[in-house]
Amino acid sequence: MDDGADLAPKTAQLYEGLLRLHINPTLGDKLLVEITSRHVRQWHTKLVEHGSGSSTVAKAYRLLRGILNTAVEDELMDLQRALEGQHWIFGGRFVGEAAQRRLVSGDEVDIPLIRGDGSLYIVELKRAMSMKGSLVKRHRGAWVPTAEVHDAVGQAVNYLVGLDENRQQIFEDFGIETRRASAVVLIGHPDVQPSVPEREINEALRTFNTHVNRVEVITYKELIDNAKRSLGDL
Repeated sequence: MDDGADLAPKTAQLYEGLLRLHINPTLGDKLLVEITSRHVRQWHTKLVEHGSGSSTVAKAYRLLRGILNTAVEDELMDLQRALEGQHWIFGGRFVGEAAQRRLVSGDEVDIPLIRGDGSLYIVELKRAMSMKGSLVKRHRGAWVPTAEVHDAVGQAVNYLVGLDENRQQIFEDFGIETRRASAVVLIGHPDVQPSVPEREINEALRTFNTHVNRVEVITYKELIDNAKRSLGDL
């Protein structure tokens, strides 16, 4: 594990010592995307039990938190860059991307796609391999989406409400029709929950989608798999 940042010599020396002595011995053999909150709690407990001072533990925790936060930000930026200009991957309904990402005050769209009829389709990017929890959980004998998935859908719905409330102004300013706007939330990957078969995860999300109006939820892997099938049909 490496913080990878350009730092002042004294700070770099401090971070190197924290990584070498307090972080890497426990977490150094894991990929960043594999580190969960449970791992962090266990690591923190181990430091305290082994007699590390409270100041050292606090500094090590801040460093680890910074590394993990940067990894999440980098992942989302990399995903957005990789998908920009690749509207075909979402299906043949789209003719391009809207140039304007900020259509309502305070919010910016990750990827605004335009359908052939001129209507807007919002792509909301969430964490893939570094999501905090699981995609699905067991409830009354069935797999259902977790709170993290519900929260992501709620954010998409709130954005659609904002588009509805500002429809006329958006059309006048940008020429984008939002009356029939809808959204897709890209979140997670089956590998973040290897104990659950991929088909069970996909089925749980598809069932959930049938009960949600104007918003669809799929994993990044399913997006890629769908694109591969489309290419195979050409």
